[in-house]
Amino acid sequence: MAYMDTFHSIGAFSRLTQISVKALRFYDSAGLLSPAKVDDQSGYRYYSESQLDLANTVVTLRATGVSIAEIQSVLAAEASSDLSGLLERQLKVLIGKRDALDQQIKLVQTLLASGYSPGPYRMVPTEPVLALQHTVQRTTSDSLAPIFDALERLAAESQARAPVAPFCELESDDDWRVCVPVSDSAGDDVDAEFVGSLGIACYMTYVGAYEKTQPALEAMLHWLTSVGISRIGPPREIYHRFGADQRGYQLPKHVLATRSDHYVTELRIPIELNSVNGEAAI
Repeated sequence: MAYMDTFHSIGAFSRLTQISVKALRFYDSAGLLSPAKVDDQSGYRYYSESQLDLANTVVTLRATGVSIAEIQSVLAAEASSDLSGLLERQLKVLIGKRDALDQQIKLVQTLLASGYSPGPYRMVPTEPVLALQHTVQRTTSDSLAPIFDALERLAAESQARAPVAPFCELESDDDWRVCVPVSDSAGDDVDAEFVGSLGIACYMTYVGAYEKTQPALEAMLHWLTSVGISRIGPPREIYHRFGADQRGYQLPKHVLATRSDHYVTELRIPIELNSVNGEAAI
């Protein structure tokens, strides 16, 4: 749209654009939308009517939640492709926030429906983990050590060990899935897969030997049943402090323990959340 080369005081430009004077001054200090000219004698700021397009663009992009720095970068490039890229990135950010909010709503609904009160368990978000893995017949946790050692050596060789605790998932009544987390830098030459899914899980942590796992797990499952919350995935046993031979690899000292009564283990059970729908969310 073509504009006349007419100048407006900051107050008049504020009324014209519906941008507060305070915001205009802030945009000026940020170098995003500066006055077309400033009177040398009075210091008064004047904006050109030709700056309306820029003002409208800034207001529109700020309404999407885009940062000032991102707007500056796009406007400096003066390329429509850069603007489209910015909007596509912001769309992904907003969808992620919406999904997280939906999940929080579902958790609140689930807690309300269960009559939740303070207790020994916590229910918090969980995400998939990229891991080297090996499935074996169900056995005791201590006898899984050689498998963990082999996977840890493989992760060390690929220089892709992620700073995340190793774990096991009870894949079925008879099988353990042994997992050592790795980062995306592992590359295609390492046979890593994602384990788990995005959702909410019931957690508890205990200190001591692995003999505590089964009774603790049974207590968690009993509690979930008693409050009407369903399990929707395999239980996970996560090892935050444990023993390891470290032959061919090295782990941080804070995760190592020489005595089983110093082990720290977390149990995690993915749970089903109430759906977000019209009346249930009220």
